[in-house]
Amino acid sequence: MNNKRNKISQELLDKAKQLYFANKPVLKISRDLNIPRSNLIYYINKEWRDEKSLRATQMLESVSSINLTTIQSMTKYSLIAANRALEHLSKRGEPPTSKEMVDCVTVIQKLSEISDRFKAEEEKEKEQSGQTRNVTTIDPFGQG
Repeated sequence: MNNKRNKISQELLDKAKQLYFANKPVLKISRDLNIPRSNLIYYINKEWRDEKSLRATQMLESVSSINLTTIQSMTKYSLIAANRALEHLSKRGEPPTSKEMVDCVTVIQKLSEISDRFKAEEEKEKEQSGQTRNVTTIDPFGQG
């Protein structure tokens, strides 16, 4: 099996990786690029999954300047989209695959983590600004 992996050109692997990072289904990537699915799974498990997770984390950190209202709105619409996807999965003829269910749960968990993180940051900022206000309202020349 290693020989088959070695026969896949780097250009083709780069294209498959790009599609994987764009959240295209593995089966579709396999069919479109004519790469055995098992080979794609190998690269995903051994190389791409951790990098994709790291990129997602970096992206979340880069949006930390976005205010909580925007994040909550994005979360709301993402949950609506996730709900529609789950509804579609529940109504289609064939049952959802384990991967589809894991992906759904992962999306919901990530959205919850994002929301919790920004709520905590907003509370921390309110607390810090409240402490600053208290200090600035003290009259240093007043009678003690």
